[in-house]
Amino acid sequence: MTEKSQGLSKDKAELQRLLDSLKEVIPKTGEPIKEKKELSEILCKPKILPLKSLTLQKLEEMEKEMIVAAKGGMNG
Repeated sequence: MTEKSQGLSKDKAELQRLLDSLKEVIPKTGEPIKEKKELSEILCKPKILPLKSLTLQKLEEMEKEMIVAAKGGMNG
């Protein structure tokens, strides 16, 4: 075994020793903790998104203005 694998096996052994040393604690008074029901899906309200972003709308408007300006410059 290499030093690295020996270190891993020591870590695993240490972890197992710690897990074995843990004791289960049951409360003497009151109810024991109950687990919650299974998680289920929660539906949210749909979000309305624009078909075109504001940036795209601005770019298209700028292109139209440039085309109009180019046509005006060619005629004059």
